[in-house]
Amino acid sequence: MVAADEEIREVLGGINTFETQDQWDQNWSEEKQREGRLLIDRYIFPDNKRIQK
Repeated sequence: MVAADEEIREVLGGINTFETQDQWDQNWSEEKQREGRLLIDRYIFPDNKRIQK
């Protein structure tokens, strides 16, 4: 676990996952995050009629 945490911190430029999540939340509004999820859902499940357009 410790080795995995160190590897993640190295990939993230020395910051931990909590700090990364805080930065993400500050830079991406809930609306932008929702749009991103919808785009991914439409790409992965193009025939799903329940996904919002």
